Amino acid sequence: MHDIKAIFLDLDGTLLTSDKQIDDKDKNTLIRCLNKGIKIILVSGRPIFYVESIAKQIDPRVICMGYNGAYFRDSCLEINQCISAKHLQQIRELLDAYSIQKYYLKGLHAIYSSDMDQRFIYKEVPTYLYTKEEKIDADIYKILMVDSRLDVLEDFKKQVQDFVSVTSSHISSLDIMDKSVNKGNAINALMQTYKWNQDNLMAFGDSLNDIDMFEHVKYSIAMGNGMDVIKEKAWDITTSNDENGITLAIKKYVEGI
Repeated sequence: MHDIKAIFLDLDGTLLTSDKQIDDKDKNTLIRCLNKGIKIILVSGRPIFYVESIAKQIDPRVICMGYNGAYFRDSCLEINQCISAKHLQQIRELLDAYSIQKYYLKGLHAIYSSDMDQRFIYKEVPTYLYTKEEKIDADIYKILMVDSRLDVLEDFKKQVQDFVSVTSSHISSLDIMDKSVNKGNAINALMQTYKWNQDNLMAFGDSLNDIDMFEHVKYSIAMGNGMDVIKEKAWDITTSNDENGITLAIKKYVEGI
């Protein structure tokens, strides 16, 4: 058994089942961890208001980080890293030049969308149909690009990775944030603030954007449904998000759960 102080959890493909729900067994496991004084932190590429809505389904003590770590706030630490106006304009021009099939510019109070795909629309904030001529006044924390042309996405990534952070949660998508943003940097900021040691931290993930997170914790657990690349980086592999993989790993490694 290991002395775990904090557990970091990705959402899609990790904590959430395939139908975007939290299994009661996993929820109860996390509540038992909280009752033992273990911090539970949700770290997702999703907007912060969505992450908070998931946390409310578990327990008020759950901590939330959104946009792959670009936004976080509590009484001791604030992370607020939106894409600069200059870099946002560069990305917008490239979206047009590459004729990207779908894209979503996500802020705290608004989303600018190339379409009205219900998977990427949230009731918490208004969604505006994007036009390249439109002036965007809102701070944008993440741009999600979706395109079936993998060669186009790869070339786009090469064009922008020197001035923004680029990762992915799916083979046919890219997440673009401020250059300093990734899940690992966000965890490091928490470690510095709360004096946590890497040896006492556990993280669960399933995709490319979780690799940076794994590099900052000793006990990195890949989901059974995860990509091969993250399984190769993991300390251990559990069962899938539909098979209570989180509960099984926590019970295996955390004393008293």
